[in-house]
Amino acid sequence: MPYYHTWADPEVAVEHKDVKIYVAYNEQELDEPMMFWFTVDRMGEFRFDIRDLKSKGNVETVEGRLDILRRAIEAGELPVIAGYDYRKDGYDSQPALP
Repeated sequence: MPYYHTWADPEVAVEHKDVKIYVAYNEQELDEPMMFWFTVDRMGEFRFDIRDLKSKGNVETVEGRLDILRRAIEAGELPVIAGYDYRKDGYDSQPALP
């Protein structure tokens, strides 16, 4: 059966030092937020696993994950994807897709 798909902005997990990090969603479904995956772009194209960051902490709690994300922003360690750099392109710009 056909369905209508509408866009909704992802939830902002943390905003720190003019950088927004968004919650990533499983299959882009709002009712399926991913616990350890986040993104620096609103479209969710470029996800990263918080457990892969150099900044460590308690990933099992929401506050622990938010603390890790803030420290990762401070340290400048968020992933920079080819063609898209949140530090110079801005977090609301859309990445150039290949």
